[in-house]
Amino acid sequence: MISSRVKVKVIKTQTGYPKLSLNGYMYRPHNAYRNQPRVLWYCAARNKFQCTATLRTYNNEVIDVSGVHNHDR
Repeated sequence: MISSRVKVKVIKTQTGYPKLSLNGYMYRPHNAYRNQPRVLWYCAARNKFQCTATLRTYNNEVIDVSGVHNHDR
């Protein structure tokens, strides 16, 4: 759990897919939750680098960050 909630902005890619940027890293939503108030986000480099970093948002506020990035930004 992070000490204070951080408000984030979700952006749309050119294809209309949502992405989130936090501390220079990009995240993509878990498909089952992307249209819900509570969303699980995976590192966008999850497949390329087997990165296990994830975060959870509720109404676009970060409520939990887990894992560490194993790659550069």
